Amino acid sequence: MIRLFLCLMLIAMPVRAEMPTGHDDPRFQAAMSAWLNADDEASLPTLGALARDGNTAAQILLARIEYAHVLYGPWVAARTSRDRRELFREQSGGFGRSWLFAASENSRLAAALNDSRNSEPKPDTLPMLVELGEVREAYNLSLTLIAAGRAAEVLEHLDDKTNEPLLIRAAWIAALETETSPKNPLPQLASDPRLGPIGDGDLSLLDQWVFSLVSGTQLKEASKRLKPSEMAPTNDWIDTLDDRVWTLFGLPSEGGKVPADDFAMEVARAPESAPLAALCQRRCAGSFLICFRMGLRASGGLYRIKHLGSPVETLIPNKIYRNSQRARTDALDLMLRLPLLDKLSPELTPQSFDQCLADIIEERRG
Repeated sequence: MIRLFLCLMLIAMPVRAEMPTGHDDPRFQAAMSAWLNADDEASLPTLGALARDGNTAAQILLARIEYAHVLYGPWVAARTSRDRRELFREQSGGFGRSWLFAASENSRLAAALNDSRNSEPKPDTLPMLVELGEVREAYNLSLTLIAAGRAAEVLEHLDDKTNEPLLIRAAWIAALETETSPKNPLPQLASDPRLGPIGDGDLSLLDQWVFSLVSGTQLKEASKRLKPSEMAPTNDWIDTLDDRVWTLFGLPSEGGKVPADDFAMEVARAPESAPLAALCQRRCAGSFLICFRMGLRASGGLYRIKHLGSPVETLIPNKIYRNSQRARTDALDLMLRLPLLDKLSPELTPQSFDQCLADIIEERRG
């Protein structure tokens, strides 16, 4: 099992990645494999022990898991605050400190990841993250800077010749926020030759479109980017999307409407939806679409589900994470953390309630 995992890692590993010391330690590989199998009890204490022994890879992974609270399972949630600090942090002072500080002393990767989460991040961290293979973190940093009104700096530091879809989409989101961007850049985005079908980052673009581009015409342009190739762009379908897109994003809607089936299926194909889509496909295949729609709403909509991803792409490529038991469990745990399902239940009709998913949630809740 571990040997197969190592082979997959070598295939999927970014070419330019600088692997942190300790990544090839068999104990680290075994702990990482156990973590991907959603076994916190078998993986996290081992990673903690390795971090204390100076294993840089373990320090980075442990720090990033701690940062992304969405990656906490029930075993971690059941620990006391003190136990969690001892598990995840270097013991330094009352609350300890993130292992990223220690790892930054001999790892450019750790230093870049640490800088990206600074309270005042620097845009020149963007090209460093890309160089080190942390494309998704560069994308997240871009969104943070854009939200802080620094979209022009993002455009300045992103390579305009990049063929990385996630970074192309980050640049388009930044363009939406700059004074020089066209009033409605969606047609240009739809025809960008570097972008294929719906892909990584499209869910964030949808977020941006809904909140920044609210006219019906612009939503129709958004729909053209996302419709399946075999679907005729009928006015009926576009009108349904306009009416129901809000529910898809986990926002309140009148009468508990659900998104159009075709649109929901297209969103389910997005890479960022893979954890939830895989959970529904494996456990509720007979009611896949209802499971996916209900799960999307119960987990807080696209805003939250899109954040499920590898804590460190250099060590665990997103493709490996998204196909793991960890990802499917994380999608389920996201629903447990939010009391949305109980609130939604009264407005869910038989057509939008999936008993199969409800049973899985209750089983996980224990």
